[in-house]
Amino acid sequence: MVMIITMFILGMWQLQRLEWKQQHIHQLLNMDPKSFTPIEEVILSMKRSPDVSFNKVRVKGEFDHNLSIELIPRTYHGQSGAHVYTPFILSPSGHMLMINRGWVPDVKEGLKYDNPRGEIELLGYLQQPMLPGWFTPDNVVHQKAWYYLDLNAMEDEIIKERPDLAGKVLPFYMIDIEKRPRDEYPKPIDVMAMVKNNHFGYALTWFFLAIALGVMYIFYIRKNRLI
Repeated sequence: MVMIITMFILGMWQLQRLEWKQQHIHQLLNMDPKSFTPIEEVILSMKRSPDVSFNKVRVKGEFDHNLSIELIPRTYHGQSGAHVYTPFILSPSGHMLMINRGWVPDVKEGLKYDNPRGEIELLGYLQQPMLPGWFTPDNVVHQKAWYYLDLNAMEDEIIKERPDLAGKVLPFYMIDIEKRPRDEYPKPIDVMAMVKNNHFGYALTWFFLAIALGVMYIFYIRKNRLI
């Protein structure tokens, strides 16, 4: 009986998580610029809350396109390519934020790039770098072959060209959601595809297990009464 009650409670907890996740997704889908927090506020609150994943932020500063790094291999609609990460120097703090600007194909001849110059303001979502998987190759830095995001190694490479940025790299990155014309690259990342919402399925699993165990328990009680 204790197991049945526990499974039922876990199912109810997953339904609560489902409601929270739906509210969270609704908040993420709100594209009103006022719903995006200035990144300076996130930096100040990092000691209280170090996990900044999916924080909606507004940043102001300037790209250094000469120091862009590509993560390979990344696909887009079945095409092979890379994700472009470009250093963004924040104004006025001088912190450096790596920004995932989107996907570009392997063959780049004739591509029309959107590489803004000068001080601009952008909206995006913050993310923590993920640890490499078991089958992810090691980064080969001297060949500029980057398979996963290693902000410390990227900082080492970047400060060779920009020593003024030493110690200023933030421990997270931002996904740029800037809309671009169809023929321009990089192609923005689909942030919503990164948000998992499996809580309803988890809830059903716990409820089915509770029901199955309950049925087995009833049969067991009846069988022992007949003996």
